[in-house]
Amino acid sequence: MNKIFTAIEMEFKSLRIFWLQLFIVVFVLPFSYAFIVLVSGNLQGSSLNYLLSGYIVSTLISTFINMLGLRITNIRQQEALELYSTYAIPFPSIIISVCLSYFLITLPIDLIVLGYVVATAQSVNWFFLICGMLLTIVFLLLISVYLGLAMKNLFIANGLFQIITWALILLAPIY
Repeated sequence: MNKIFTAIEMEFKSLRIFWLQLFIVVFVLPFSYAFIVLVSGNLQGSSLNYLLSGYIVSTLISTFINMLGLRITNIRQQEALELYSTYAIPFPSIIISVCLSYFLITLPIDLIVLGYVVATAQSVNWFFLICGMLLTIVFLLLISVYLGLAMKNLFIANGLFQIITWALILLAPIY
């Protein structure tokens, strides 16, 4: 367990390199979408909550597929494997720690928006809400880990992950 915490700390320190991409994927794109939704005008409570649930899904998709999938593909590169081998952290612990790091990055944003949706909803089915959030997070984590491990070339992965993200966001309750 201590190795996982060490790997999470390493991941947060390594995100200094990708701070601009992280800022755009986690904050700029989702907040611009939320801003457009909120100022678009005649939205009732239920339709606004539906669109904000799409905002949560788009944040998770863009962060997990784009950032996490690319990060896992990058970890499989020879240079990154050499770095992690100096810390004696096993590869499954690295994958778990990277997934936990990106989950912790998206957690505050998703909780704030989910809190707003719950506060403005007329009724909330807590079972479906919690199960839906957990299944969405687990599903997207598994997809991003699978895609990150399946791709060997970082440049091909970057293009493919952009297309997959676009397709998943198109199917999400955003538009």
